[in-house]
Amino acid sequence: MSYDHDSDVERGRISRFLVFVATVIAAVGFPTMLGMALGNALDFFGGRFLFGTLGFGIGVFVMLKIFHRFWIVVTQTMAFVTTNQFSPKGNNPNIPYGPGGHFAFPWELRAESGNITLGTLTISFLLPIPTKTSEVTVYGSLQFKFNFPTIVRVVELDPSAIQDGFTDMIKEFLSEEITGKTAEEARHHIVELRGNIVAEFQTNEARAEELLNKFNALVQGVQVSSIVLPPDVQKTRDAIEEARAIGENIWLFMGFLNKAAFDEARKPGGTITQADVNRATEQFLAASDNAKLEIRRIDATGLERAGPGAAIVAGLAGGNRTLKE
Repeated sequence: MSYDHDSDVERGRISRFLVFVATVIAAVGFPTMLGMALGNALDFFGGRFLFGTLGFGIGVFVMLKIFHRFWIVVTQTMAFVTTNQFSPKGNNPNIPYGPGGHFAFPWELRAESGNITLGTLTISFLLPIPTKTSEVTVYGSLQFKFNFPTIVRVVELDPSAIQDGFTDMIKEFLSEEITGKTAEEARHHIVELRGNIVAEFQTNEARAEELLNKFNALVQGVQVSSIVLPPDVQKTRDAIEEARAIGENIWLFMGFLNKAAFDEARKPGGTITQADVNRATEQFLAASDNAKLEIRRIDATGLERAGPGAAIVAGLAGGNRTLKE
């Protein structure tokens, strides 16, 4: 792990210290000498010492009042950027300061916007990505921190532009990875996707340089937590799975010892009809947690081949459907 130190940034430290020393000499020395001269002029015993001490005290008081203009304290995990009002034309007027206490020019402008965190920031993303079969939503997050040696770049960036820029890059990458797959393939290969996105945003040197130049950012981590289907698609798929489970196990509810006996009884001339199966299905739903679901009548061409579960798919999915051969 690397740590950010004030020595990592360039700044005229000696010149700032010398300006402070010169100001102390002028602010304290001038009133002291003026007081001593006044004491001499009045020509009474102890006058030089008395007025000199008074002048010294005035000088110290003035320095205490203006000292904050010469000294900057930056808290841990933070950087601070000021503006040098007298910076020569062509030079960057933004001056960086790292954690700790530092001498500064008294004419440097300081604003709340100059506070920049050096800690890790997180961007959470929820991105809709099209696939060959349906749209999926990818959930994840990316962690980054600003590069301290070039921290002055950050004051020129809008926070929303940084977040939008990262999000656009991630969406572009995910689209390239997922668009050519079906929704199920994308979900099945999520582990592979996690490895690929880490390789792209954490170890790819070209990408790292691009992020540094655009956002002065160093990526610390990136994760894809899940890939989910849209609510309506997921609802339909859940209904299909539930219908399949009911259809495959309805023979137990009807009192058969095994599915083979159930299938035999459903054959032409057998002991049960499709109407019996439908009634049993409705009774099964009424006796289970699915009692609230509405069973709709549907046209079911090819029902015998689709199986008993297919007959209730439309009801579970929330609409009328026609099963075709």
